[in-house]
Amino acid sequence: MSNELTHLATEVYVPKNLDWSHMGWGLEMQPVAEKHYAEAVALERAMTANPRAFTQRDPKYLDPAIKAKWDAFQASKGYEEGSCDLTLVEEFYYGRRFHWLPQKTGSCTISNAFRMHFRRVLWELLLKGQLETPLGTTEYGNSCAAFYAPLTYGIAREIGNLRNGDGGFCGPTIEAMMRGILRCNNGKLLELLHQLNADGEKDFPEPQDNAVYRAFQSWKYNSLFEPFLTDPLLESVKVSDTDTLIKNLDDYKPSIMCSMLAVKKGGTHQGLTYFVADRNNTWAHNMANGGKIVWKGRTFILLSNESWQDNLIYPIPIEEYQDVIFPRYRPEVQTMGEIGLTQAVIAA
Repeated sequence: MSNELTHLATEVYVPKNLDWSHMGWGLEMQPVAEKHYAEAVALERAMTANPRAFTQRDPKYLDPAIKAKWDAFQASKGYEEGSCDLTLVEEFYYGRRFHWLPQKTGSCTISNAFRMHFRRVLWELLLKGQLETPLGTTEYGNSCAAFYAPLTYGIAREIGNLRNGDGGFCGPTIEAMMRGILRCNNGKLLELLHQLNADGEKDFPEPQDNAVYRAFQSWKYNSLFEPFLTDPLLESVKVSDTDTLIKNLDDYKPSIMCSMLAVKKGGTHQGLTYFVADRNNTWAHNMANGGKIVWKGRTFILLSNESWQDNLIYPIPIEEYQDVIFPRYRPEVQTMGEIGLTQAVIAA
């Protein structure tokens, strides 16, 4: 059986010749205990410096007219009451899904993060309407609706003290977004990318030249672009259990998740293919929790792995998170909550 929802996975999909270029939590040869320790140290330092940013904020709600349209849109997909699928928001907002190219280096921490950040931005625009400005309006090109990913990746790697090799950490990725992001239409960025011959349409939000990507990730341009950072992430909380995860997904606050979790097909539930932890394999990888759906009386968390392939979003039973993923894998999970989007200029 296959899903009635085309944006959800029906097969697990593993890239051919799976290697570090498809993953990237920490460094390739780093023991798992060291990855967890690095995450803990980074989080403690960030929380001490800015405790307000790591405090749960009250939920905000859609205007009733917009909410009625959103509820009807979710219902049209077969979802039942209690569903909160942020991975659908671009289809609701733009009338189509955005499909970016897969990661080419061990950049999973930012490659999955920017996709979910893009969706959280759209949700905030639905909340606040014309009071804030989107990052852009297009899928690719310098008017891209996502931020320029490798610059944030470079800042995150500097925070995590990773200069060589490929890979990153979840906590420093969140902290980097709290400093602000670089919009793809930034003039200084376009000038540099033109010099680097990395300003083609498909070079936004991630350049397709690995050498250019690695120059950014090795901190080369951090100081150059830090004065141009805007739209900071204002809220992120550490998630250590299913209740906290659900609380945030109910508020349309997604999260990035670094762990050794691999998944496999678990079965079907009345037309919906679902997935579970694959205890015989490990991926040192970042994925993202992008929603919660109720399908024919059963609740699933939507785990996005779209840095590998379009529409690679795994419905995972909520009890799998409760009984297996959190206690066995101890994933590093942090939310993306409110964002300080640039205020719109309202004509008099």
